[in-house]
Amino acid sequence: LLSSLFVLNTQGTITESSLEQMELVAECSKKIRVGEEKIAGTPTLASYFPNFLWVLRDFALSLENENGESISSKDYLEKALQPQKGTSDRIKRKNQIRKVIRDLFPMRDCATLVRPVLDERQLQKLH
Repeated sequence: LLSSLFVLNTQGTITESSLEQMELVAECSKKIRVGEEKIAGTPTLASYFPNFLWVLRDFALSLENENGESISSKDYLEKALQPQKGTSDRIKRKNQIRKVIRDLFPMRDCATLVRPVLDERQLQKLH
């Protein structure tokens, strides 16, 4: 790859829809070759992948766990990447995307950026 950092820039929170955007990376990883050899398995392939940074613009949630304790944005990302409970085909597909992200990007982080202003008219006048 040509970069030491893969940045995914999305708006709002980490949702199923935003995780599905990463499905393309999962599909591409199946086709990656180094030299003449096809790399088998994502753990081996991960050594060729850059670090991953997920930037969440206009983030409005409080970063807290179930007990109301503060968590980091990285903790928020890790929680979003945990497997979901269930055995349906839909859940299996969602969990596969999460697994590929975890496997391909062992070095990952998340940055949250709040919306600079709430009033859309003020946002248009920023210089």
